[in-house]
Amino acid sequence: MVKSVAQISGTSVWSFRHLGTAADPSTDPRSASSGAEVVVYDPLRDQTLVLGNNGVDILGSDDGTWLGGLTATSLASIPGDALNPGDLGGGNSVAVRGNLVAVAFSGAAGAAPGSNGWVGLYTLDAAGSVTSARAIESGATPDMVTFTPNGRHLLVAVEGEPTADYASDPVGGIQIIDTATGKSSFAGFGAFDTDILREAGVRITGPVGTLATTDLEPEYIALSADGRKAYVTLQENNAVGVLDLAAKGGPAFTDVFALGAKDFSLKTAGLDASDRDDSVGNIQPWPIQGLYMPDGIATFDRNGKTYLVTANEGDAREYGDYTDVARINTLTLDPKAFPDAASLQENANLGRLEVLTTEGGVDGDGDYDALYTLGGRSFSIWEVQKNGLKLTFDSADLIERTLLQTAPSLLDDSRSDNKGPEPEHVAVATLDGEVYAFVGLERSNSIMAFHVDGPRKASFAGLIATPGDVGPEIFTVVDAPGRGKATLYAANEVSGTSRAYAFSFGDDNTLRCADLRTSDLDLF
Repeated sequence: MVKSVAQISGTSVWSFRHLGTAADPSTDPRSASSGAEVVVYDPLRDQTLVLGNNGVDILGSDDGTWLGGLTATSLASIPGDALNPGDLGGGNSVAVRGNLVAVAFSGAAGAAPGSNGWVGLYTLDAAGSVTSARAIESGATPDMVTFTPNGRHLLVAVEGEPTADYASDPVGGIQIIDTATGKSSFAGFGAFDTDILREAGVRITGPVGTLATTDLEPEYIALSADGRKAYVTLQENNAVGVLDLAAKGGPAFTDVFALGAKDFSLKTAGLDASDRDDSVGNIQPWPIQGLYMPDGIATFDRNGKTYLVTANEGDAREYGDYTDVARINTLTLDPKAFPDAASLQENANLGRLEVLTTEGGVDGDGDYDALYTLGGRSFSIWEVQKNGLKLTFDSADLIERTLLQTAPSLLDDSRSDNKGPEPEHVAVATLDGEVYAFVGLERSNSIMAFHVDGPRKASFAGLIATPGDVGPEIFTVVDAPGRGKATLYAANEVSGTSRAYAFSFGDDNTLRCADLRTSDLDLF
């Protein structure tokens, strides 16, 4: 008997426009964040916190009512055990656990390039008002923050991005903050040999002399179910780091696993490679590879094993005069590897596609023997093994093909020569007893739902989108007892909007997409 898989649709419950953004530069006392990049759910007070450039907006989870705002300035000046370093800079991430809220700040705008950022750790009362706060110095470019399951520690992904001219490249790693005392430690990559990592396939690039300790840049963190391991995406490095939080002597990275490349020449794993082919959704196989380069990551367990789910966005390094991408029509291709180079380099074929200039020069003669583009335009499932990650599933060209078939207006052909729909974030949730992966498509302004049938199979289960919401960033899925009670809270960076969707399910295997109504744009 074939099991019927529930199809998911999302109905817009409320929306909120965060003012003071580029899209709406006006100011309003009901909006403190100046944008919408990360949304998290606070179950203790049944509210959502939305991070923007300047702080956090607190919204009622049921109706989107504005309940208050937390700005970097006001938070840094809270009395009590607060430390006030002055300007904390723009916000990068927010997390909530019990009565604690953590916010990562990039550091003062006028600080020297490569300067440290800050983490604000705040205590909330039952009504959601800040009762105490402390500012903790972090590394350069602190990004994602997340609490361990027991709430005793806060993990901070410190990217350590290079300065604009690449004159300095700070170290990257994970900062571990004791939430009770505010004391912190740092787990970096100084114990890893750069050459050994390169030989294992970890992408370490940059100016001559670049080392792993500075080149590895943590992006996003996912924790194992028991909270003993953290899996960290190293996007530009096309790798995942494994952080042992229970290691003797304190948390330390034990492994850095390379992810390898995706073969876009396969029949079921093609891509739309050109924005000049006079055709939307011209998806076909091409003789190129793609480095997965995931951004978002999530975990789930099955039969005693841990699996990672990654959103394979891809990312280039472009700092001042340094760039590691070029269009294929500007490169010299090896005639043996590409006997049809002249045809491939036409704009309507592969000529416009951006690829990595640091990859593919196998024999050192100055031409390209292979071509590697950025990202997989997919999501993947990886089994965590002792000596590496085993790819058990990749969605191949399912995302682009599904957009073409169900919502072609969301398939932005002007991005075909870059990274396509750009799967950026992924959230995994168990709904109605089934595991679903939700994948945010930054350039297609939508979130796709996939039913995870197992570690080796996943199927499309619904599309969620609303006109006017542009650039979905970090979202969260919150379940409640009883079927159909789950809610998706999404932050949309470009439009500066947040939205809540109530999920509903259908068992007839027919696609049920969100009703794309312009009335949903009635914000506030």
